[in-house]
Amino acid sequence: KALLQAADKLSESGQSVEALIKSISREIDVVCAREGLAEDELKNHILRLIRQGSQTLIKEPEKDKTQATALWSFADKDRFARKKVRGRMFSYEFNRQSKELQEELDKVITETLKKYLNR
Repeated sequence: KALLQAADKLSESGQSVEALIKSISREIDVVCAREGLAEDELKNHILRLIRQGSQTLIKEPEKDKTQATALWSFADKDRFARKKVRGRMFSYEFNRQSKELQEELDKVITETLKKYLNR
């Protein structure tokens, strides 16, 4: 099962099993040269090397970094108005703003959504 999973992950990422074998062959030789290991211990060591080797060959896709843009700068360090974007997701964040500003923003956002989404 572990071998099949490693092979599947390698093929999904475009890596070959030969590359895995080449990367872990020295470590397998060291494990096999150790005396006094029972067959099941030897097998477990080799499977662990295969799992670790396949994970190092597979590169994790880079995650989108969140970009924050200040919409307004305030004298008070605890107040902010900013927009955050990560991929196709975005959000607006406001902290320590007046109730009137919040109500006005809610109204403008609702009107804008109605304008573009009610078709």
